[in-house]
Amino acid sequence: MKLIDIHISKDKVYYTKSYNSKVVVAIGNFDGLHKGHEKLLKVSKKEAANLNLPFGIVTFHPHPRDFFLKSKSNFLLTDFLEKKRLFEDLGVDYLFKIKFNDDLRTLNPENFVELILKNTINADCIYSGENFRFGKNREGSFADKVLFQRYNIDAKTCKLHKNENEQIVSSQVIRKSILSLDFKLVKSCLGRNWALTGNVKKGDQNGRKLGFATANLELLKTLEPKYGVYFTRTRIMKQDGSEFTSEYMPSITNFGIRPTLDGQKKIFETHILDYENYFKGDEIYDHRIYVEVLDFLRDEKKFNSFEDLKGQIFKDVEIAKLFHKK
Repeated sequence: MKLIDIHISKDKVYYTKSYNSKVVVAIGNFDGLHKGHEKLLKVSKKEAANLNLPFGIVTFHPHPRDFFLKSKSNFLLTDFLEKKRLFEDLGVDYLFKIKFNDDLRTLNPENFVELILKNTINADCIYSGENFRFGKNREGSFADKVLFQRYNIDAKTCKLHKNENEQIVSSQVIRKSILSLDFKLVKSCLGRNWALTGNVKKGDQNGRKLGFATANLELLKTLEPKYGVYFTRTRIMKQDGSEFTSEYMPSITNFGIRPTLDGQKKIFETHILDYENYFKGDEIYDHRIYVEVLDFLRDEKKFNSFEDLKGQIFKDVEIAKLFHKK
């Protein structure tokens, strides 16, 4: 898969790589790359095969919501490296990553179609979900067939995917399900368990003092789950996020502020069960890890003493071992 970075500055478009082909593309934010997104990609990829053209994805970075909120809240289901890996697994030929900035935000729909979709990407056919909007103030719509015909682009929409309960599958539904701890619904919408990814950061070593070493992630942009303890499983990845370098390892994860210890910084900390057996004393600091959230164990709480906390963690780990055996 070829990654092509695109950004617009004062009505001029710049991109990192050139290519000599028309393409069929699907456009959207694709946060989480859920079953609804996969349906859209399947339809558009089939059309690319019918036309004997390469298949591409057009997406935006940062996510428009993140751009407008200026990082006031974490909401992303996947970071960009993980989204890129998922696209590649689905057989995408080109990934067009458009930088979302003020110049793009103020671009009117026709200029967006002409400058980016036609002159830069050279789209022959483009697919989107039926609720997709683009251009200044989201004024552009795929219902405007005349606009796309003016530039010889075949614009098509795909009906939004519904689950077995006739509920539209969306990134927002998944976010709400994560926060309400409905991981069965999360998995049914994603088609896989929700996972958090990132590089392991060196912490204050409190886990080691407690006898339970942890791999710590800072959730810089990713959705923050409810404070508490979760059953998880973990894999190590290549630094660029392109593939896994380990099998699944059973684990248990705490997300919160650790009120018994300091109650300050929010940390997503994962204890890999039987850590020494897997790593033989090696450290995994700065490695990229992939932590799948399987289920919720208990709320985070403040204990009366360090020893009480240690005792509870021991109990949690024993419960987690039984959970993973099942």
